[in-house]
Amino acid sequence: MVLDSLALWEEKVYLHMDRSQAEAGDAIFFKAYVFNAPTRRRLSPSGVLKLELRDSENALVASQYHPLREGTGQGVVRLPKKIEDGSYSLVAYTRWMQNYGEEQFFSTNIRVGEAGDEVEATTVNDKARISLHPEGGQLLAGV
Repeated sequence: MVLDSLALWEEKVYLHMDRSQAEAGDAIFFKAYVFNAPTRRRLSPSGVLKLELRDSENALVASQYHPLREGTGQGVVRLPKKIEDGSYSLVAYTRWMQNYGEEQFFSTNIRVGEAGDEVEATTVNDKARISLHPEGGQLLAGV
Protein backbone atom coordinates (compact mmCIF):
# COMPACT_ATOMS: atom_id res chain seq x y z
CA MET A 1 0.00 0.00 0.00
CA VAL A 2 2.78 2.45 0.89
CA LEU A 3 4.71 1.60 -2.29
CA ASP A 4 1.56 2.23 -4.33
CA SER A 5 1.08 5.67 -2.82
CA LEU A 6 4.75 6.54 -3.35
CA ALA A 7 4.48 5.61 -7.03
CA LEU A 8 1.14 7.37 -7.59
CA TRP A 9 1.81 10.60 -5.70
CA GLU A 10 5.39 11.41 -6.69
CA GLU A 11 5.67 15.18 -6.84
CA LYS A 12 7.93 17.45 -8.86
CA VAL A 13 8.57 21.15 -8.31
CA TYR A 14 9.56 23.77 -10.84
CA LEU A 15 10.41 27.39 -9.97
CA HIS A 16 10.12 30.21 -12.46
CA MET A 17 12.28 33.10 -11.20
CA ASP A 18 12.64 36.67 -12.39
CA ARG A 19 16.46 36.42 -12.38
CA SER A 20 19.40 34.24 -11.48
CA GLN A 21 21.89 36.99 -10.54
CA ALA A 22 21.44 39.42 -7.66
CA GLU A 23 23.23 41.47 -5.04
CA ALA A 24 23.20 40.94 -1.27
CA GLY A 25 19.86 42.04 0.21
CA ASP A 26 18.03 41.88 -3.14
CA ALA A 27 14.67 40.20 -3.64
CA ILE A 28 14.13 37.42 -6.19
CA PHE A 29 10.50 36.87 -7.17
CA PHE A 30 9.34 33.38 -8.07
CA LYS A 31 6.33 31.33 -9.05
CA ALA A 32 6.29 27.66 -8.06
CA TYR A 33 4.55 24.85 -9.88
CA VAL A 34 4.04 21.52 -8.11
CA PHE A 35 2.76 18.68 -10.21
CA ASN A 36 2.15 14.96 -10.04
CA ALA A 37 5.06 13.29 -11.84
CA PRO A 38 3.26 10.21 -13.26
CA THR A 39 0.33 12.19 -14.72
CA ARG A 40 2.16 15.52 -15.22
CA ARG A 41 -0.91 17.33 -13.90
CA ARG A 42 -0.75 20.28 -11.57
CA LEU A 43 -2.24 18.31 -8.73
CA SER A 44 -0.66 18.15 -5.31
CA PRO A 45 -1.89 17.32 -1.83
CA SER A 46 1.01 19.37 -0.41
CA GLY A 47 0.18 22.76 1.03
CA VAL A 48 3.65 24.02 1.86
CA LEU A 49 6.76 24.57 -0.25
CA LYS A 50 10.14 24.82 1.45
CA LEU A 51 12.92 26.87 -0.13
CA GLU A 52 16.53 26.63 0.98
CA LEU A 53 19.45 28.79 -0.06
CA ARG A 54 22.67 26.77 0.10
CA ASP A 55 26.26 27.81 -0.45
CA SER A 56 28.82 26.07 -2.69
CA GLU A 57 29.58 23.57 0.08
CA ASN A 58 25.86 22.72 0.45
CA ALA A 59 25.62 24.45 3.85
CA LEU A 60 22.26 26.04 4.64
CA VAL A 61 22.34 29.86 4.40
CA ALA A 62 18.61 30.62 4.68
CA SER A 63 15.28 28.82 4.48
CA GLN A 64 11.68 29.86 3.92
CA TYR A 65 8.23 28.31 3.78
CA HIS A 66 5.59 29.35 1.23
CA PRO A 67 1.94 28.27 0.93
CA LEU A 68 0.76 26.22 -2.05
CA ARG A 69 -2.76 26.30 -3.43
CA GLU A 70 -3.93 24.02 -6.25
CA GLY A 71 -0.37 23.12 -7.17
CA THR A 72 0.99 26.67 -7.39
CA GLY A 73 2.59 29.19 -5.13
CA GLN A 74 4.49 32.42 -5.37
CA GLY A 75 6.68 34.56 -3.24
CA VAL A 76 9.91 36.41 -2.72
CA VAL A 77 13.31 35.07 -1.78
CA ARG A 78 15.17 37.90 -0.05
CA LEU A 79 18.91 37.36 0.01
CA PRO A 80 20.60 38.09 3.33
CA LYS A 81 22.26 41.52 3.52
CA LYS A 82 25.50 39.98 4.77
CA ILE A 83 26.04 37.28 2.18
CA GLU A 84 29.34 36.76 0.43
CA ASP A 85 29.62 37.02 -3.34
CA GLY A 86 29.61 33.66 -5.08
CA SER A 87 27.44 30.90 -6.45
CA TYR A 88 24.53 29.57 -4.40
CA SER A 89 21.87 26.92 -4.93
CA LEU A 90 18.18 27.56 -4.41
CA VAL A 91 16.51 24.25 -3.53
CA ALA A 92 12.73 23.79 -3.49
CA TYR A 93 10.75 20.80 -2.24
CA THR A 94 7.65 19.67 -0.39
CA ARG A 95 7.58 17.46 2.65
CA TRP A 96 6.20 14.59 0.55
CA MET A 97 9.16 14.84 -1.83
CA GLN A 98 11.50 13.94 1.04
CA ASN A 99 10.27 10.33 0.62
CA TYR A 100 12.17 10.18 -2.69
CA GLY A 101 15.47 11.74 -1.62
CA GLU A 102 17.23 15.01 -2.42
CA GLU A 103 17.91 14.07 -6.04
CA GLN A 104 14.17 14.69 -6.67
CA PHE A 105 14.30 18.27 -5.32
CA PHE A 106 14.28 21.24 -7.68
CA SER A 107 17.59 23.07 -7.64
CA THR A 108 18.88 26.09 -9.55
CA ASN A 109 21.97 28.27 -9.27
CA ILE A 110 21.93 31.88 -8.16
CA ARG A 111 24.94 34.13 -8.61
CA VAL A 112 25.39 36.72 -5.86
CA GLY A 113 27.62 39.69 -6.63
CA GLU A 114 29.13 40.79 -9.90
CA ALA A 115 28.04 38.74 -12.89
CA GLY A 116 31.46 39.01 -14.49
CA ASP A 117 32.17 39.46 -18.16
CA GLU A 118 29.32 38.22 -20.30
CA VAL A 119 31.29 38.71 -23.49
CA GLU A 120 35.03 38.31 -23.52
CA ALA A 121 37.33 39.04 -26.42
CA THR A 122 40.93 37.92 -26.74
CA THR A 123 43.42 38.37 -29.51
CA VAL A 124 45.17 35.34 -30.94
CA ASN A 125 47.49 35.85 -33.93
CA ASP A 126 45.86 39.21 -34.76
CA LYS A 127 42.42 37.59 -34.95
CA ALA A 128 39.76 38.32 -32.36
CA ARG A 129 38.17 35.40 -30.56
CA ILE A 130 34.76 36.16 -29.08
CA SER A 131 32.94 34.06 -26.51
CA LEU A 132 29.19 34.68 -26.07
CA HIS A 133 27.19 33.46 -23.11
CA PRO A 134 23.37 33.33 -23.23
CA GLU A 135 21.47 35.13 -20.47
CA GLY A 136 19.84 31.98 -19.09
CA GLY A 137 22.99 29.88 -19.37
CA GLN A 138 21.66 27.50 -22.04
CA LEU A 139 21.25 27.72 -25.79
CA LEU A 140 18.01 26.62 -27.40
CA ALA A 141 18.09 24.72 -30.67
CA GLY A 142 16.78 26.76 -33.58
CA VAL A 143 16.68 30.05 -31.66
